Amino acid sequence: MARSGSIRPIRRARELCLHYQQGTSAGRRAALGMPMDMRERRLLIVDDEADEAVFLTHGFRDGPSKVQIRHADNGADALDMIRSFDPDLVLLDLNMPGMDGFDVLRAIKSDSATLAVPTLIFSSSERAVDIERCYRDRANAYVVKPHSPEGYRRLAENIDRFWFETARV
Repeated sequence: MARSGSIRPIRRARELCLHYQQGTSAGRRAALGMPMDMRERRLLIVDDEADEAVFLTHGFRDGPSKVQIRHADNGADALDMIRSFDPDLVLLDLNMPGMDGFDVLRAIKSDSATLAVPTLIFSSSERAVDIERCYRDRANAYVVKPHSPEGYRRLAENIDRFWFETARV
């Protein structure tokens, strides 16, 4: 609940307008008043290790939300898929051959068509310099990869609860 004088509702309204103008699926649905829980969420996982996508897919399978998951194993494919798949959320690994996650993040956040797509860095790196660089380049969150199947299940549950359930307007 926002307090009187809070800028949070204004900021949220501005974000919805930006989403709607850019034509992102989440923004259109929210701006039109469609409850977020009435549709399937779209998640793009960008990681050169296919096992990561498999572990996360299993984690989302039993969750409360319907989640359609696509996987890109390199940065160039990721940028194409962001435009064609119109994800509600991108999980982006940093360490990939060719175009790495830092380059992909900068490309996403510098393009007005993809700027509003929430992008979570999903990396094994716990180095402060990497984390700071990602936030400086406008990542929405930084998540360290879990080390167990149970960790992936909890991560999927937390992503669902925070990024999908609380996105209701």
